Amino acid sequence: MPMPIPVPYSPTPMPTPVPECNVVPCCSCTNLQFAMEEVACNHTERSIQVCDSFSSCYEKQSTSWRSMHSKTCVGPNSTQETLKYELYIVLKIECLANALNLPDSTRDAGIQACAARNTSSFNLDAANIANCSQAEVPWQTDEYLPCVDMQDVANYTYCSGTSAFEAEYYKYVRQTQIINPRDCESECCIKPPTPHQAPTR
Repeated sequence: MPMPIPVPYSPTPMPTPVPECNVVPCCSCTNLQFAMEEVACNHTERSIQVCDSFSSCYEKQSTSWRSMHSKTCVGPNSTQETLKYELYIVLKIECLANALNLPDSTRDAGIQACAARNTSSFNLDAANIANCSQAEVPWQTDEYLPCVDMQDVANYTYCSGTSAFEAEYYKYVRQTQIINPRDCESECCIKPPTPHQAPTR
């Protein structure tokens, strides 16, 4: 019986390496990388705009509240003090009316006692305005949570060009050493966006 003829060994060919994305000609990932980084940049810039609008709105409403609170609750000319003085006049008139009904022997003394009474001698709590006990704006005083990240754009994970973005999206790509992403060219890499400023409190 003839010996079988051995089949020549034919090694499996190695896959052709994907061209690096920072050499010419560029592979298709270049455009995808740029598009992704532009989207991330636009997202960051838009988020900062929204957060700045929140700050502006917050400051406007807070200023309005403080102004109204001051007019209503603070100082001798405030609404609350005016109400207290008017209540004082009513109570003093009531005191004099009661004094007039006293017996002749005590009527004059009663009238003089009522005339001598000042605002501190009456209970004027009924004129207190409830919200005047609130010293500061009654709504949220902390930064809007999603905007906290916008205060430190240099470390924002979703802003292209940052180390955090690089670690999030290119870590495993670089580990393969098959594709080498190009340097970031999005607008945020060329000119990083101005961070969001938290509203003052």
